[in-house]
Amino acid sequence: MEDHYPPKKPRPLTPSEIKEIEDAFEVVSQEIELVFESRRLDSEAS
Repeated sequence: MEDHYPPKKPRPLTPSEIKEIEDAFEVVSQEIELVFESRRLDSEAS
């Protein structure tokens, strides 16, 4: 198997793929905020 340089450019994302990534990012961001919030409340309670 031979290597190809430079590497091929990835194909552009479709609008629906971009939307899917943005939605997933939004969900993850909200989950992270919830974790930080609950940890903050835990540390205030102790």
